[in-house]
Amino acid sequence: MFYRKTSTATSITVCNVQAIEGDMDVMIKYFDELNDLGSQLLQQVGTTNERSTETVNSQLQNCQERWDSVVQRMQHCSKQVSLL
Repeated sequence: MFYRKTSTATSITVCNVQAIEGDMDVMIKYFDELNDLGSQLLQQVGTTNERSTETVNSQLQNCQERWDSVVQRMQHCSKQVSLL
């Protein structure tokens, strides 16, 4: 009986991780678009407004760091699930 519960829990976890991985595939496209648009904005603003440039650049870097953290955590979770 214990094996069945563990097997069911593992199956649910695997399904959840797969769903999250699918969501992340979609989010990668949005993130890439956001990055491209931010870069375009920086090019348009250029050096005419240094404060705005610094703000946008800082926000893009923050977003990149947070995204990298999410990807690393997802990779870690996937590895943990594969060990089940």
